[in-house]
Amino acid sequence: MIHTGEAKALILCSPNYYGMTANLVPLVEAAHARQIPVLVDEAHGAHFGLHPAFPRNALQAGADVVVQSTHKMLSSLTMSAMLHMQGDLVYRPAIRQALGMVQSSSPSYPLMASLDLARREIHVRGSTLFEPALAVSRTVREACAGLPFEALNADDPLKLSIKETRERLNGFELQAKLEEQGCVVEMADAKYAVLALGPGTREVDADVLLRALNEIAGELEMERLESSRDQQSPANNASPSITYGQTYGQISEPVTIRRRTTHTSTVSLEAAAGRICGEWIIPYPPGIPLLYPGEPISKDALEELKRLAAAGARFQGGVGRIVGDHPSPDGRG
Repeated sequence: MIHTGEAKALILCSPNYYGMTANLVPLVEAAHARQIPVLVDEAHGAHFGLHPAFPRNALQAGADVVVQSTHKMLSSLTMSAMLHMQGDLVYRPAIRQALGMVQSSSPSYPLMASLDLARREIHVRGSTLFEPALAVSRTVREACAGLPFEALNADDPLKLSIKETRERLNGFELQAKLEEQGCVVEMADAKYAVLALGPGTREVDADVLLRALNEIAGELEMERLESSRDQQSPANNASPSITYGQTYGQISEPVTIRRRTTHTSTVSLEAAAGRICGEWIIPYPPGIPLLYPGEPISKDALEELKRLAAAGARFQGGVGRIVGDHPSPDGRG
């Protein structure tokens, strides 16, 4: 527990990949009442505040330092972003010094030019820049009502997180089928395939996506009819519904997180139960560690790893080579 007097800053992330946002205003006000600056990772919200349909951005909520990945939801080149600062709670010379230490002395002028062009596009076209994408979002969401698909009701209408409602497809499988039909999926998880709309989205994109969803719905219906003819229950052939944390429900004891571990060894997943984890194991999505360095490895955690891997999740860390850095309570190293 950190006492208020020890806190140097409040760091938040909003929105998330699915377009869900935090209520930043009361958080910022509570921090500012104690003279604590607020830093917000607003990577997916560079367009916020630029149209009435979008949430307010973190600067409008009063945050002191905000990072926006301009390339994600606006029109600058990939890897370009903006750092915004306001107010007097942050010491700008220190930030400039830190940036000077980590940034290149040979910046990319094409990236910087693309940031300026994205800024100019917003200045010239204003909120009309997003009208085509908003129209596509409405069209797809309405069409999903007549199909076995559902779009998550997100705060950001430009994030389309679509799931198959009867759980015959998980998000990774839906992503694969959409990409076979020419649709670019931003990411997938155990339930949803996530698509990002933006300034370049046009009506034709809605046509392609809806054609793909109708095609997939037709394939699923054919599989159901074939299953019925074979007198098999559809549930027997259905893809399992994979939910992060579904089996990993037990809360472990507090763990002292270590940046580095020593005396590690490499073992198979089957041999890892009861040992001590020696590195971060992070399924992506959602990008939340499932195992921390120093945490005992339970059978539930291993089952969760296997389920997520089978569903198509990607991992940071050694799936298949969980390591331990000291003996566990039962004496196994």
